[in-house]
Amino acid sequence: MRKGALLRLPLMLWSFEEGLYVVDSADRGLIGKRVAAIGGLPAADVLRRLEPYVSHDNAEQLLWALPFYATMTDFLAAVGATRDRRETVLDFEVEAAVKALASGPTRRAEARPTRRPGY
Repeated sequence: MRKGALLRLPLMLWSFEEGLYVVDSADRGLIGKRVAAIGGLPAADVLRRLEPYVSHDNAEQLLWALPFYATMTDFLAAVGATRDRRETVLDFEVEAAVKALASGPTRRAEARPTRRPGY
């Protein structure tokens, strides 16, 4: 990773039992969409690849942190989910690929985590 500011996608993700979902976004039309893939990789694979980068004491901390790390393009580049830290492609279930430009912080969204097997 490069030294300096980390870039984030302008959205907030959360991992539910059914998959990875957008719970807040600068583009309000993305809220509630299930993320099928990030950078052409299945979303679950990206989360598994991110695990070594996430400091955590237990499985609950990992469950909480992985969706956040999946919005940080430098970490996505480190796991092969993007080549350009300024953008990445998200594939949503039932929809075509959408390019999301990395930008500043997003608003916090309230959501309740559920334990997902394999994370």
